[in-house]
Amino acid sequence: MIRLGARGACRKSHMQESENPVFMSEVTKAPGTLGMSKQRLLVLTSKPRLIYINPADNVLKGEIPWSSDLVVEVKSPAKFDIKTPSRVYVLEANKPISREWESQIKKKLLA
Repeated sequence: MIRLGARGACRKSHMQESENPVFMSEVTKAPGTLGMSKQRLLVLTSKPRLIYINPADNVLKGEIPWSSDLVVEVKSPAKFDIKTPSRVYVLEANKPISREWESQIKKKLLA
């Protein structure tokens, strides 16, 4: 198990065989169809994959589809969008690390 402070953990059970977390942070995911913002642990893995986990109960809630068309757009030091061909994920980190998310995702896209 990989701990991220007292607020949550990213379990190896959320990972596929020989997959490891590369970068992670808690984010607020903008309102979806139900109109509610949600706290999530966003994890970039070595595969690469982008998964998000509910930090309150450590349940895997979803995955952002990975493709060469994926784009990260930094909006502010803490806010960023992850754009896929079918959807835009609007996220806000609890720290000013948008550029770090952009950098980590670009590294995996170019690998």
